[in-house]
Amino acid sequence: MALRMDVELDSGMLVHDAYVKVDAVMGSRKGMEFTLNYYVDRDASNTRPFFLQERYNVAPRLGGGAQDIFRQCYVYLRRNYNKFENAVDIIEKWEEGKTPLTASEIEELNAE
Repeated sequence: MALRMDVELDSGMLVHDAYVKVDAVMGSRKGMEFTLNYYVDRDASNTRPFFLQERYNVAPRLGGGAQDIFRQCYVYLRRNYNKFENAVDIIEKWEEGKTPLTASEIEELNAE
């Protein structure tokens, strides 16, 4: 999973349709940190360095019925940061069978 969104840098430069993905997750049951890397497009994520990196901390949900840990990261971003509100979910080929977050899922998360 990844996100596609417009990103405005501190310099004022706008990157249209940037490819944004969780590249690393580390931590324990009590808390985890993940890095969110921004690339100019999907191809660049395999061939070029990211142009922006952010780090976030989240308490993971574990056990039966818990979502995949990477999906939890994307849910956390959408729930807590307005800048991801208009991002488009991208499902990678290797994730076939998984679905993007639906509007109702996002609404439910915001209600929690």
